[in-house]
Amino acid sequence: GATATYIEEEDVDNYSIHDVVMPLPGFDVIYPKHKISEAYREMLTADNLDIDNMRHKIRDYSLSGAYRKVVIRPQNVSWEVVAYDDPKIPLFNTDVDNLEGKPPPVFASEGKYRALKMDFALPPSTYATMAIREVLKMDTSIKNQTQLNTAWLR
Repeated sequence: GATATYIEEEDVDNYSIHDVVMPLPGFDVIYPKHKISEAYREMLTADNLDIDNMRHKIRDYSLSGAYRKVVIRPQNVSWEVVAYDDPKIPLFNTDVDNLEGKPPPVFASEGKYRALKMDFALPPSTYATMAIREVLKMDTSIKNQTQLNTAWLR
């Protein structure tokens, strides 16, 4: 798996934000040396877990941990603004549609609505929802998304 190391101030110029990782709790990770470490300890303690003892005599209950990058750069990014009239008609094919050979939707040059159609690739354990949130600067909480869907589909 991935490894992490602490860096010193004089080494900062050798790295970018895309190199920064945070640990998933476990016995085989190192935790930050700053106040974030205390936040890990508090959250785990709240769930009756000991940050210093993540091994368990039953192996399946042990948490080895892992690392996740703080910022991911998507690959193969493309986008377009498309016009459409009916918000209930899909703007793209599903994987099943593609397997069945259905042609992709044709967009009107003029339409009542506009949509941002994005295409990009992310590595495992990263989420398109968060990438979209960052592009659109929108609240992605379930409460907000439910309100948006309810208002849109009335």
